[in-house]
This record gives sequence, C-alpha cells and structure tokens, in this order.
Amino acid sequence: MQIGKERTLEIFYSDLKHNIQQAAQNSDFASSLTHSLYRYPASMSPILARQLIISLTRPGDLVLDPFCGGGTTAIESLAHGRRIICSDINSLARFVTIAKAFPPQEKTIEEFEKWISSAIKHLESIRYLKGKPLLSRTGKKFAPKTHALILLLRDLANTIRNRHVRRLALLTVLKLGKLCFDCNELSPTPTYLISKLKRISIQTSIALKTYSSECLKWPTSHDLKGSLRIFSCNATNLSSASNLKSENISLVLTSPPYPGVHVLYNRWQIHGRSETDLPYALINISDGYGPSYYTFGDRKRLDNMKYFRDLEITFKNLLNILNSSTVVAQVISFANPCSQLSRYRELMRSAGYKELFLGSSNSTILARKIPNRKWYKRATNNDQEAKEYIFLHRPI
Repeated sequence: MQIGKERTLEIFYSDLKHNIQQAAQNSDFASSLTHSLYRYPASMSPILARQLIISLTRPGDLVLDPFCGGGTTAIESLAHGRRIICSDINSLARFVTIAKAFPPQEKTIEEFEKWISSAIKHLESIRYLKGKPLLSRTGKKFAPKTHALILLLRDLANTIRNRHVRRLALLTVLKLGKLCFDCNELSPTPTYLISKLKRISIQTSIALKTYSSECLKWPTSHDLKGSLRIFSCNATNLSSASNLKSENISLVLTSPPYPGVHVLYNRWQIHGRSETDLPYALINISDGYGPSYYTFGDRKRLDNMKYFRDLEITFKNLLNILNSSTVVAQVISFANPCSQLSRYRELMRSAGYKELFLGSSNSTILARKIPNRKWYKRATNNDQEAKEYIFLHRPI
C-alpha cells in the first residue's frame, strides 16, 4: 500500500515538473487578460504563474503573494477561481494590482469607455497648453506640452465619482505616461500621446471584458471583495500586521526582489536616464523612498548581507500564517547565480523550509530565460544570460 502511494506521488511530481518546465520555456509576450494594462518592472511570467496555480491548488483555494508587484499572481488566481491575498510595501504596486486584478462590472466598463472617449475629444480640441516640463539629467526641458497633457488627463480622471471607474482611468493615465516617458530617448509629441491613448482605450476595454468574464465563471465571483485582499505592509511584518493565522493558505506564489539586480520599482527614467517619481504623481499617491527601500538593501553592497538577512526573517515570519501542507513557490533571478543561488537555498533551509523535488543541485533547478527584458545589473560575467529560477518549498 505504501509503495503504491509513493509511486503515485512520484508520477505526480514527474508530471508537475514537466508542466512547470513547459510553462517556463514559453516566452510569449503577456497580452492575455489584464496583464498588459501596465507593465510593472520584473513581473512574473503569467503563463508560469498560471501553471503553478492550476497544478498546486484547486478552485476556491487561497493563494498568498507577499510581494505582489504588478498583480500577476492576483490576476491568474481570480481568473481561475482561486482567492488571493496580496501585500506590497510599494504604494504603486498596490494600486496597479487592485486596478488590474479587481474584476469590473459591465456598467463600470461602459462608464470607463464613455470617459475615455470624452477625454480624447477634449485633448484633441486643445490648441495651446502651457505646463511644467520634466527635466533631463543635463537640465534640458523634456516634452513640456506632452507632460502637461498627461497631467490634464490625470485631472480629468480625478473628476470621476465612481472609484472603480476612476481607478481604471488613472491606470490608463499611468500606462500612457510610461509609454511616453519611461526609457524614452526621444521627446514624445502630443500627436503621439493622443494616438497611443486611442489604441490603449480599445485594448483596455477588450482586456477588461475578457478578464471579467473569466472571473465570473467561478463560484467565488459572488464575493469579489472577499476573494481579493490587499495589505499595505512590508512582507516581513505581514503575519503580525494582518489577521491571517486562521486562514488556510494553500499556496504562496511570489517573486521577491532580486539580489544585486538593479530594478527601478519606484522610478521612471527619462532622457539621459534621469529618474523621476512621475508615476506616483499621476495616480495621486506619495513615494518618498529610495530604490533600496523596495529591494532589501543597496545593490552597490557586494555582499548583499542585508538582503539575505531580511529575506530570511521574512520567510521565518511567514511560517506563523502557513501550515505544513502549504507550498511556497518562488520565481527569482540573481546578479551572480554562481554564488547567490546556493546562498538563497541555504537561506530557505535556515528559515524553516524544505526544498521540493525540482532540483537537488544548482545545475538541475528549473530555470527560464528572460526574454525582452532590459537589465541593469552588476554581474561578474557581463555576457551572462538573464535567467529566473523556480523554487518549490514546504514548511519543515
């Protein structure tokens, strides 16, 4: 009898590893559901997230993402009938997650479509608009009229009374601003802005309708507020800041910050790589922190001591709200895998987790090549190909 159980488990693990590997190798651009409504830096692959959720949970199960970022885990969980709890220390991440992941009602989408049609007509009618320009690193003025038009669009969004519609409108403003300014070498023109807004409006409406219909298929859709919960706190303090000890969390699916990898979660870069906090201004929230606040330490510290120490504390604390059957799935990259990968595995052992079957050595751990991503990282080998590694753990 015991041999039969072990054989069944062996087959399950083999199938699971195969399915995850297939999903990891898929490099298709994330355009389904609402993933493309805003590209958050270093987002998890939706295809990989979907496979992990389907393989490791059942409809109605509860998923936790303590580093929710752009909401990939939340979107895939709700679209497949799971409940989801998210947290993030970054107010921008929390806004993006709830805007992309909360399934809108039909009347909400209709109001959004009416607003954006009216907003486009208003922008097209403007002949002259004076505004404060962004500044490049050299102090050169950068696209003052385009900047002013985006701020005007933001102000129009803020007049919307329905908070769900207003959130979608501000998300549209945020995406438009990112397309016009983030990592742009050329100054965008007002004509470019309006043409992009028209395209975004069509894509957004289609995505919202598709996503909403997928979420409404499941029994959990009768309680959307209860199916999606987002906490505003550091993942290290999540277990004490929220009443989750009585919850039965089936899966933790997350992508923590990457050690030694420079990812700007809280800034956009304009001409000359000057960094601006414009994304926060566009959605009426404050930031006020440096990049190291969101990444467990300064990337310039070669030893990454603070990163590994803080992340170990985080996962130790999470044990307070997990149970022995909870699977912890992580997708993470390293600036220097040769040294940091082993260190990360030791971190998880020290925090109180056992690693599951997906690889007994560094060379056999499941990994995926990262397509179409611009990395700013310090690595010992500049030609090193960017990869993300997939870890599965359980509490000991």
